[in-house]
Parts: sequence; C-alpha cells; structure tokens
Amino acid sequence: MYKFLIFFTKKCKKMNFDFYIQTSKSLVQLFQPLIEIVVHDLATKKIIFIDGFLSKRKKNDPSLIDEDIANKAHNIDQIVYTKLNFDGRLIKSVSIPIKEKNKIVGLWCFNYDVTHFKDFQQIAHIALQENVKRKPTVLFENDWQDKINQFIYNYLKEHNLQFNSLANKEKKEIIYSLYKKNAFREKNAADYIAKTMNISRSTVFNYLREWK
Repeated sequence: MYKFLIFFTKKCKKMNFDFYIQTSKSLVQLFQPLIEIVVHDLATKKIIFIDGFLSKRKKNDPSLIDEDIANKAHNIDQIVYTKLNFDGRLIKSVSIPIKEKNKIVGLWCFNYDVTHFKDFQQIAHIALQENVKRKPTVLFENDWQDKINQFIYNYLKEHNLQFNSLANKEKKEIIYSLYKKNAFREKNAADYIAKTMNISRSTVFNYLREWK
C-alpha cells in the first residue's frame, strides 16, 4: 500500500493537500483505533489535518517542523522509526514528503500504535523491529511537545507510575519537574501540558503562580 501511495503522488500533475486529506480519512477508518495521520503545511507551519486518537494535537496546532529543516532531510520517507507517546504507548511512524517542484511543502505523517502487539512475540518482532531505525532527529529539532512527552514517559518509568492511575498529587509533581526543566518557556506549553495531564488550564496556572 505504501509503495502505491508513493507511486500515485508522483503521478499527480499538481500537488495539493486534498488527495492527502481524503486518503487519510479513509485509512484512519480502515485502521482505527490504532492509527493517527497528520498532514503538515510547512508554509504556514500548521497542522492542516489530523485524524486518530493517539496524540492530543488538533487541526491548526503549530506544526513544529521548519520548512528549511525538512528540505535538508534526505530519504525521510525511507525511515521507519519509533517514538513514545505521552502515555507510554510505542508508536511506529513514517513521514512522507509532499513535494512541489522538488521542494518539500508538507509532510504526510503516519503514526501507528504497536503496543497491542507486545503480547504476540512473533508479530511483535516484525512490528517493532523490522526496518526500524532511530527517529530522524532533524524532524524533531523544534518539537518541544515531543520532548515533554519523552520527559513524562521517563518520569513515569523512573517512579514506577501508570499514567491512567495518576493521583492529583502525582500529576502536580510531574508538572513541577517540567517547570524545573523550563518546559514552560515555550508558547502554549501550559495549555499543552494541561491537556496532556488531563487537568484544567487554570490549575496549571495556579501551580505556576505558587512556584514563582
């Protein structure tokens, strides 16, 4: 299927996002609830389409991928990589460049939840390891959300905690640790952390006023 998508996009006379959006909707319906598909418009630095239930991102959120950086990346559609979701789920991903006149103008990103395959050793070996490489650092250079997700995952692992059973006190301790790491320097970080931790925005700001 992936080779077909690449072949089809190369045959398109004019690049536009409609094909990617419509195809994404069908693929999400086919593979839900394990898949999330995101279309990034690098010109506006916005997410112009997202469907699936893996992350807490939404349409018109900042893309966090710089156009110049993306155009320096080579063969990124050949790199299947893994990353950790904020709740500890293992996500297998691939990013397909959307090109116009040999310039990358967007990214078509597929995120697939492979956590459910852990109980099946034979399937897990294929799903988690085959063709998997380290995620392309160049694409995540400005992705502070990914850094926050990684920090939360490491904190949970270090303290032997489960995300879905966190008490309010434990959530506050995680947020304080993020505060100490200067995670709130980024614009909209408070909103993102509030959504990620499933608490209100006002609660986060109350914590920040307390610590300042």
